[in-house]
Amino acid sequence: MQETLEDIKSFEGQVDFKTGAECTGLLCFLQSFNFLLTAHIFKRVFDLIEPVSRALQAHNIDILMAIELIKKTGKNIKCLRSSEMFFNIYESVRKFAKDNNFEFELTLPTRRHRRVPRQPGELSNDEQINDPVMAYKVNTYFVIIDKVSSELHKSNMKNKNIPVDAFSSICNNYNKILNKEDFVREYEQLIKSNINLISLDKNVSVVLNALSDESDSSSSNNSVVQNESIDDSQSILKTYQIFINKGLLNIFPNLFSVLKIGVTLPISSASPERTFSKLKLIKTRLRSTMIQDRLEDLMIISCESNIKTNTDKIIDNFAMRSSVLTKALTY
Repeated sequence: MQETLEDIKSFEGQVDFKTGAECTGLLCFLQSFNFLLTAHIFKRVFDLIEPVSRALQAHNIDILMAIELIKKTGKNIKCLRSSEMFFNIYESVRKFAKDNNFEFELTLPTRRHRRVPRQPGELSNDEQINDPVMAYKVNTYFVIIDKVSSELHKSNMKNKNIPVDAFSSICNNYNKILNKEDFVREYEQLIKSNINLISLDKNVSVVLNALSDESDSSSSNNSVVQNESIDDSQSILKTYQIFINKGLLNIFPNLFSVLKIGVTLPISSASPERTFSKLKLIKTRLRSTMIQDRLEDLMIISCESNIKTNTDKIIDNFAMRSSVLTKALTY
């Protein structure tokens, strides 16, 4: 980006003075310590949030794993809100700026201090921050961390925690298909039977890499939880698969119904958005007369492309529909 701005400044800036002045201003801003420090702070925050954002868009995540992910991310974000973490970032940015011949001192505009009259009941005047580093920490760094923590807290409050009497809550919402007494009885039977529901297949796990890009000595002293992993062996989806594979759906039908409800609860709007994107690719202007059944079949093939299918078996089943297809498709 800096090379591009330099080229524009050298070629077009001599003719268009406004463009040259804008390029000069952008170059000075990009090389300023204020910009470098803010960029490094946002990189730290994005390193924590990006894995969670990707995990929440996955098709195999359920409500329990989503709540756990958001809680752990909020915990890691709160660990960033400390003077020690700020000065660690500050020193690493100073070193980076010095190595790349950038400005490596924080400069903030000096403002005239206003004398605010003391209101009735106040015992002291407002404290004036003269140090630019402390002013940046209080007015910028802490504000960024507090805003991100607040948004994560709002997301967690939307999902809420599991109610104390979860049996009554879910049975009241789905009273047409669930009976509380049968549900509680099946749950007690499952607990007393000591059935091991821990799946042997642990290939899929959601890993939260926190601050993985920083390996300097200062990062080893911070309290941010790094490389935390959430085992999905006891997630709703994993338990649902175990119920099907072990044949428990006929033994605990009410529990299986609850698992189906939990699996189908949407965590985000990523899947519907991807579906509509596929729809635009399939039903184009040249395919405007496509019938509904064909469109649905093509949508399923496109959206569920990760499901493995036996192509030979599909061709054999299709060939059995008529003698003409049998001659054409079989050898």
